[in-house]
Amino acid sequence: MKIGVPNATSFEKFVKVEWIESSNETKYSGFCIKVFESVVTVLEEEYGYSLQYEFVNHTGSYNDMVDQVYNKKYDAVVGDVTILASRSRYVEFAHPFIESGYSMVVPVKSETQKAWKFMKPFTIEMWLATLCILLYTMFVVWFMEHQVNREFRGPWNDQLGTALWFTFSSLFFSHSKYYIFALLVGVDRLTFI
Repeated sequence: MKIGVPNATSFEKFVKVEWIESSNETKYSGFCIKVFESVVTVLEEEYGYSLQYEFVNHTGSYNDMVDQVYNKKYDAVVGDVTILASRSRYVEFAHPFIESGYSMVVPVKSETQKAWKFMKPFTIEMWLATLCILLYTMFVVWFMEHQVNREFRGPWNDQLGTALWFTFSSLFFSHSKYYIFALLVGVDRLTFI
């Protein structure tokens, strides 16, 4: 039997074709090849049926390889061939032995610095840009408010803390428009009718 094997596959774990120059031969390996060879071994050992076969390296597309089975150039194909309706019209596929379904990808080793995990989505440059925007906005708010709003007066550490908290809360929290207006005007309480 001539068994067609795809030369260039997407996943070498399933089928891999290697040319070995020292022995001048082609080596076929991968999961699909091992499954095929295991089935041949079971046929010989348990049923006494000896299957003579040779692998043939196919360099064309998968559709072309399936057509070669239909045209009787190959007796079968071993590889990572996807079962499609257009291919099923010409050849009969074996039952799939690899099930695709839901899977879960988990890290092999645990991360030791879980407290700093929130830093991963941004690069260092992005964090520095965010900090610069926060400091710039803080300076603008302080510059505009320190002469008219008594909350922005006093010792430097109080002014800095007030400006930082006001800027941070304005940028990252969702306040009502009346609360922001009250902070800008410097009124402790606003009553709206």
